[in-house]
Amino acid sequence: MHLKYNGSFYIVISAITILLATLAISLWNNIPFEILSRDPLAVADLDPYTGILSNFGAIFWSLSFGICFFTFFTLLQKLIKLEKELIMFSGLLSLLLLTDDLFMLHEAVIPYFLGINEIFIFILYTAFFAFYFFYFRRDHLKSNFTMLILAFFFFGISIVIDFFQDSILSNQRHFYEDGSKFMGIVFWTNYQFINCKRIVISKMKI
Repeated sequence: MHLKYNGSFYIVISAITILLATLAISLWNNIPFEILSRDPLAVADLDPYTGILSNFGAIFWSLSFGICFFTFFTLLQKLIKLEKELIMFSGLLSLLLLTDDLFMLHEAVIPYFLGINEIFIFILYTAFFAFYFFYFRRDHLKSNFTMLILAFFFFGISIVIDFFQDSILSNQRHFYEDGSKFMGIVFWTNYQFINCKRIVISKMKI
């Protein structure tokens, strides 16, 4: 009963659901379970440093998601409506982009299974960020607004290079594209940390 009330009950149930869903996918599609359970680098027999920057990016996405959701559920009774919306939207957006990065949603999964062109997915993400920027603009102004601007700036650079990859920066394209994306994630995570810290401190004074 204690698990249910402190929330860890739902974490355990989520983990069991994921494990059983993975087993079901393995059985129904006749895929060896180890293909779904082992580390991709081990399965593909690649060097451990393969994709290291992408892995660090996933870590920062996870930090951003964790910071937001911990703040949300810890201060749930003290947050006003707009603060709840801001923190929850920030966390869900971080989780969405983390999932996209880990499972290559916009690059492979969604175009292949749903037939949706990658450019439309980028347009959708741009709409999410635009909504996030303008709807919560008053709250953004109370925090370190520069970090958010820098995050958008580096994400923008990465997207532009991705679209024009065949015509610009051909020699060091991945450094600029993936490096800009990584820095965007870092500034995004830094912004969430600063913003959540500001909200936590304000609630502690009440």
